[in-house]
Amino acid sequence: MPKQQQQVTTQVTTPVRRKVIKCPDAPKKKKRKMKEIKRKMEEIKRKMEEYQQRIAKNKARMAVIKAKLEAAAEQEGDQWTTQGLKKIISSTPDHMMLKAKDHDEIVKFISRSITTEKKLRKVKINAQGYAIPYLVRDIIVQYLIHHCGTNDCRGKTPSYWMNIIAYAFTKIPIKFWDVDEEEVMKFRLVCDDEDGRLKTKVENKEQLSKEEQVLLHSYSIFWNYSLPSGWGVFMLGYGIDFVSPINDILSPWGVLVYCSNAAFRYGSEYELVCGYKNQLDRLV
Repeated sequence: MPKQQQQVTTQVTTPVRRKVIKCPDAPKKKKRKMKEIKRKMEEIKRKMEEYQQRIAKNKARMAVIKAKLEAAAEQEGDQWTTQGLKKIISSTPDHMMLKAKDHDEIVKFISRSITTEKKLRKVKINAQGYAIPYLVRDIIVQYLIHHCGTNDCRGKTPSYWMNIIAYAFTKIPIKFWDVDEEEVMKFRLVCDDEDGRLKTKVENKEQLSKEEQVLLHSYSIFWNYSLPSGWGVFMLGYGIDFVSPINDILSPWGVLVYCSNAAFRYGSEYELVCGYKNQLDRLV
């Protein structure tokens, strides 16, 4: 039988268009929806304004509280400085140290006044002994810590550091005598090669001793007034108890301080000398 070929036909179906039925209420619904959105946005805006007003009121309230606290702290601090500080130090026997809490509070208060450049009224204290020197030492230490933390101290000279230390000394608000405190509390910075003799030796390529190497670059500070040996910081003669904590701060910057008498075996025990560490440390 002859094979019958079966023809396959592909039928293409045309998609039926859907009839769009327009809703007569659509514009009204859209309008109502837009109106609702607008109402919600206005509500959000109103709440935001109320929130900002509450924030402003809270800030104003906090500012008032902060001002009151600062005023109270300042008033308390001034009262403590002029009355409490004098009372605590003056009532401490000459051979006794201050209580640790009193010592720390006094050091903190005076150090803060120096770093913030707040001028304190000086108080006269008729007392001598261990209380004063250790207070002065730790105030200087705190000021040096603050200075090193807020300034670039790399490569600074002994002259620079002696000026910093002298500044801290003169800002301590304590008077010790019934004489002109401006004269008493004044430090004089002195180059230990004022006449240029050692500089001339260097220019002539002469060999300097260890002591001369220190003196070439070192600077000293001392009082313009002759102080009693048993008074204040000088009862320690700038001994190791006085300079060690200071040198803990200065040593990383390449300088040290010592009593002139301890460093050179001569000079005043009331004279503090600062030199480069690699030279002064070998000499001492």
